Amino acid sequence: MARTKLPAGPTELTAGWLTRALRETGVISDASVTGLDHEVIGQGVGVLGQLARFKLTYDNPEEGAPGSLVGGAVAPAGWPARAKAAAAAATTAAIGFQRVVMVSPRVTGWCV
Repeated sequence: MARTKLPAGPTELTAGWLTRALRETGVISDASVTGLDHEVIGQGVGVLGQLARFKLTYDNPEEGAPGSLVGGAVAPAGWPARAKAAAAAATTAAIGFQRVVMVSPRVTGWCV
């Protein structure tokens, strides 16, 4: 199975991407995400990137379909916190975490 490319941040996350990710991980099978709104809940303070809460809407209800998710993105190049984190190799660890965990909403990377 081809790995779904991760969005770089909350504004790049789309209903289509979420539908694919939720289907690939078995969270939904028939429903499609038709809309999402996000709210930034953490950025650069105590975190090395950006955290956002997403509220999802679907074309039809499906048992087990999450109504909301929390996702994180590594700070973009140029953020002061990223330069400090790079010195400690923390950004590399965060990117590795996102590549492995964030595509599976049933694992810690996404919180329902």
